[in-house]
Parts: sequence; structure tokens; C-alpha cells
Amino acid sequence: MGAIEARQTEIANGLAAAEHGQSALTRAKGEADKILAEHKNLGNPLNVELVQGPAASVITHAAEKNGHDLIAVGAHGHRGVRRLLLGSVAESTIRHSPCSVLVVHGEHHAK
Repeated sequence: MGAIEARQTEIANGLAAAEHGQSALTRAKGEADKILAEHKNLGNPLNVELVQGPAASVITHAAEKNGHDLIAVGAHGHRGVRRLLLGSVAESTIRHSPCSVLVVHGEHHAK
């Protein structure tokens, strides 16, 4: 079983890009180690690969490279201009995926 978690990150004001990237990578490594420890008795090995890059590209490339049958991706449900400005990782993943994609919508909060 393989797991890929892609996150969009923003560079904090005054923080060098390389320093921020290293900090995010260190946090991600810690989270990956925790997930592996919590799920070590699944019966099938769980592999975690930390990759930096545009989320949809990283996800679809890893699925193709590793022969995955399914990608599960979360969606925030943004609509209209906000979606156009932010882009859509889920939509891009669906368009470029070498396999089936399951889109899971998060909770919608009333505004």
C-alpha cells in the first residue's frame, strides 16, 4: 500500500524559501514516521515517499511510477472566481491521472 500526501505551502514573510522548505520537509518526515509507526501491523507494508513539487503533478507521477490502481484526493469545494484563482488539485489530478480518482469532499461550513 502506498500513501502520498501533497500539501500546498506558503512562504512566510521574511523567511527564506530554502529554510521554509527544509522546515516543512522536516515536519512532513516526522508525520510520516508517526503514520508508519501507528500502522505497522496492517498486514501489508505501508510505504511513504516525500516528494516536493506541484501537488497534482507529484500525485499523478507517483501513481504512474508505482502502478497505483486508485488515487484518493480531498476537495474543498471552492466555486467560481475563488476556484479559478486557487486552481484545483483535485481537478488537475482527475485530468492527468493514469488510474481512477476518488474525490472526497470535506465538511461544508455555513458562512
